[in-house]
Amino acid sequence: MGQTERGSYIVKVISPLPLELEDKNLTLPSIPEKTPFERLAVESTFRGMIALNDVVAEIEKKGKFYFDPFLERVIDGVNADLCEAIIGKKEHEQLPLNFSVAWSPAFKIDISSDLTERVYFSANSYQYIREAAEQFRRIEPEEVSIIGYVIKLHKESKVGDGDITLATTISGKNRKITIYLESVEYRKATEAHDKWLEVEATGILEKGKLVSVTSFSLLNGMFD
Repeated sequence: MGQTERGSYIVKVISPLPLELEDKNLTLPSIPEKTPFERLAVESTFRGMIALNDVVAEIEKKGKFYFDPFLERVIDGVNADLCEAIIGKKEHEQLPLNFSVAWSPAFKIDISSDLTERVYFSANSYQYIREAAEQFRRIEPEEVSIIGYVIKLHKESKVGDGDITLATTISGKNRKITIYLESVEYRKATEAHDKWLEVEATGILEKGKLVSVTSFSLLNGMFD
């Protein structure tokens, strides 16, 4: 984070470039300098914001949300993560956002013509960006980790796989999540249920179920 500035809600972020940008002994006149990762990261992020802003401007002219224009700009960096980063966590009292960038002269590069120095998102644009984020998440589900207590066990036979119900809290709300577990993990869930131990499960959250589970572990004890 950089030094604060005069004005309302101005935040400066500095992305330092490497001190040694290139080994001059290995540089040939016919070979251009390699762009450092730090510069590429800022460029790609800003290019994504420009593309998102262009799509929103197009949608605002039509006055109705369409998801296809957002999909067409995925190649430019428009995705669920970018949309969610722009709108933040609050659903109300959102203010316009103005992003600007000053390219360091330490690395001389011809910035592409599609990169401007400023991107502005109006307060009205949030409704479209939020809807796009929700649509993206439907096709790009995010892996999450949830922590809670096993309050219900269910399986068709005495051995094998089964379903459990986990009492947890998500975004400040109490939730009951169903998880299908294979036999080894189900035995862990039984241990947690009997001893009232916390568990952590990681997977894709879909309509009250955790699917594509990649890990399941006890947090308050050991399992042999």
